[in-house]
Amino acid sequence: MRSMKRVRLLTATAVLALTTAAVAVADAGPASTTQVTATFYATTPVATHSQTCSGANNDTFQLTHATFTGSASSSDAHLNGPATVDVSSVIDTTKNLGWLTGDLRVATTSTTPAQFHAHFTAVDVNGTAQGFLNGDGGGVHLLGSFSGTFSVTGGFGSSTTPVSIGTGGATNTALLTSGGCMAPVVHPMPPHPGKHIHITVDLHHGH
Repeated sequence: MRSMKRVRLLTATAVLALTTAAVAVADAGPASTTQVTATFYATTPVATHSQTCSGANNDTFQLTHATFTGSASSSDAHLNGPATVDVSSVIDTTKNLGWLTGDLRVATTSTTPAQFHAHFTAVDVNGTAQGFLNGDGGGVHLLGSFSGTFSVTGGFGSSTTPVSIGTGGATNTALLTSGGCMAPVVHPMPPHPGKHIHITVDLHHGH
């Protein structure tokens, strides 16, 4: 059955002023900070759902939620191991502009807990994502920027050109969005067969 899903595109100004750095902060024992770098790619799709809608300006928006797997690499064990990325993206395919929110998980080679988990937000311009990571794992907290390629079908980076964390040649980007669009949603198992439901979803940058 079909229903209508109301998607409000970001109504506030979304501005990302990026610096190319990442810092790991220990949260146990004496306070310490260490500058770190890492790379990751996640190109194998595990699950994906995508739909399109038309904005008030007749631009076409692609709304996607997907999970990709791959690998992260770093001299720091907290950021080294198999990687999984869950990402929600909103891309204006007419202008090739958009934004991403999601989570990066690394099954690390570090001590318990043996998983690093970070939330990220990013601006996507012409297939290049630039954003910020904030996460924890193995007794440390990470704050850092990242940059690299992204596509809704191919995921993040590649094994030969991975996404960079805390390094690379990223430039500052900013994005303004407003308005909303209507997108039909197909539910595999409708809660009430034969009935239409209306779902309102707000997409707020950074949540």
